[in-house]
Amino acid sequence: MRDERDKARLWRMVTRKGFAALFWEELAERRRSKPATTRREVFEALNDLFEDEFGEPRYPSYDTFRHSPEFRA
Repeated sequence: MRDERDKARLWRMVTRKGFAALFWEELAERRRSKPATTRREVFEALNDLFEDEFGEPRYPSYDTFRHSPEFRA
């Protein structure tokens, strides 16, 4: 069962823009407590959450996400 935070995060990730916005927020949040957190770690955590819920990843790989227009927005 998902908690309310996960449900809200999943709804945001339905769109690519939402996924990217959440990615940058999560990265900043995690780096406040652990400065060595990598972009790839945050991507994988979010992409895994999305895949667990919807049965397929939001992006096939970190590199695909990194080269997307949403990543650079």
